[in-house]
Amino acid sequence: MGRISIISKFLILNFLIISCSVEKNNNLALGTAICSGNPFVAVGDEGTILNSIDGTNWNTCVSNILVRLNSVTVGKNIFVATGYFGNILNSKDGGKSWKTVRGEISPKYPIAPSNIYERLFSITYGNEMFVTVGSNGKILTSSDGDSWTLRNSGTTDWLYNIIYANNIFVTVGYGGEMLTSADGMNWTSRNSGTLDHLVGITYGNELFVSVGYNGTIISSNDAIAWDTKSSGTTENLRGISYGENKFVAVGDSGKIISSSDNGENWTIRKSSVTTTYQRKYENRLYGIVFMNKTFVAWGRYGNIFTSNYGITWTNNSSGDSHIYGLTYNELVL
Repeated sequence: MGRISIISKFLILNFLIISCSVEKNNNLALGTAICSGNPFVAVGDEGTILNSIDGTNWNTCVSNILVRLNSVTVGKNIFVATGYFGNILNSKDGGKSWKTVRGEISPKYPIAPSNIYERLFSITYGNEMFVTVGSNGKILTSSDGDSWTLRNSGTTDWLYNIIYANNIFVTVGYGGEMLTSADGMNWTSRNSGTLDHLVGITYGNELFVSVGYNGTIISSNDAIAWDTKSSGTTENLRGISYGENKFVAVGDSGKIISSSDNGENWTIRKSSVTTTYQRKYENRLYGIVFMNKTFVAWGRYGNIFTSNYGITWTNNSSGDSHIYGLTYNELVL
């Protein structure tokens, strides 16, 4: 891959190290964090880990993690988070204590770490396996959250999101890249029908739906043949989820849209995203999930929104750090 291609992909999602106010504890070992243990877990800038009992009130974990975390999931009652410089962390006690099991836990600036371009953007759990995806077509799998194996994706395009649903893994990414796998180890390229970057994907009501740049929405019954839908917006869409018989997608400028007819028609909802900035990316929402009978969306400057039906939204600020990933573990309750 050429230098220009690498730089362009680096800029697409504004993946820059951003200095945020995150309190660190030098008494902890590098790459570790201590939390109170709650079912909702969110991750973000400079090793930020938050948790909440209800998705509304958030606690900041005591952390000595120095890198941005992009995604978090749970499986086998194990939380696993992934991020920059190939970092992978896990917690096996309900999210109370976290440790780094892979990656460069103490990058030195301005000297770049050797794996500066290794970004792990998304992680999921399914078929008794954790699977994470990232830059340059990187796919890693693990059965226990500790030991990780590199898989051959067959692509060098950046992969931005992954889900496991309907007995299949589906990952999407740069330039409409899409791959599927039944076991997480062997991957097949699919034609998404778009060249726009795909950033979010979900499954609901027997339908896969993926969203991306320029308001792109595509859907499929089998994750093989995809149809393009009209979203009614040109904003970049970055996350999507399904619940309460509707799909809800989020993106730039605080955009929230929903569909109650399997993605055929979309309605713009008001998120009330507010910051001191007017630029689109300052109001960006990165993702959304439906958990514990609640839609939860998250984004920059600690914005975390909740909604019971995906129509009216409440802002539950978690602080100042940008939030990039969030999950829920009902076994913690």
